[in-house]
Amino acid sequence: LMAIHDGRTTLPGLAFCRNWLGKQGLEARHLAGLQARGNSMEPTIRNAESILVDLEQREIIDGEIYVIQDDNSFLIKRLQRQLSGKLRMLCDNPMYPVIECPEAEIKVVGRVVWRGSLL
Repeated sequence: LMAIHDGRTTLPGLAFCRNWLGKQGLEARHLAGLQARGNSMEPTIRNAESILVDLEQREIIDGEIYVIQDDNSFLIKRLQRQLSGKLRMLCDNPMYPVIECPEAEIKVVGRVVWRGSLL
């Protein structure tokens, strides 16, 4: 499993059973790992939690969580399309504001399909 690097974080190797991935409709060659940073997606995704990203799932489905590339870093946000053609980037933590921008300005890396961490 490859890791997405932002120049600061190295994700230790994760191993997933190909049989389990197949049952979830996922292919190992399309997956990458990333470590979440910050608390904007809590309680769904906690700080330092590992996530699995399907790099082939870049088409936006309302309400799903995606990794978005912003310059040299990555953001993890829930996305929602608006009738105006804009996209809303939502944080699950209510302390953070909603960000709206034209969909054409967003670079979607992939959809978050799994999360996990130590307790």
